[in-house]
Amino acid sequence: VYIAAKWVSTEMPPWALCFWRVLIAFAILMPIVRRHFADMVALVRARALELLAIGGIGLAICQGMIFVGLEHADATTAGI
Repeated sequence: VYIAAKWVSTEMPPWALCFWRVLIAFAILMPIVRRHFADMVALVRARALELLAIGGIGLAICQGMIFVGLEHADATTAGI
């Protein structure tokens, strides 16, 4: 992930890269988990605030900050 992110970091802002990574993963996984969609909707309705907080923190810290850091460092340093 770090090598690919560093490769496209000159052409795409870090937060756009974060958005497209999540959207592509959603598009790939949705057909696989389609039969569980009703259960997922029920979970989101029951725990919307918790899922939003955990998802936002995970997206901002785990992906966004790594991609921001890759603008200033190389992929090896980011991996370490």
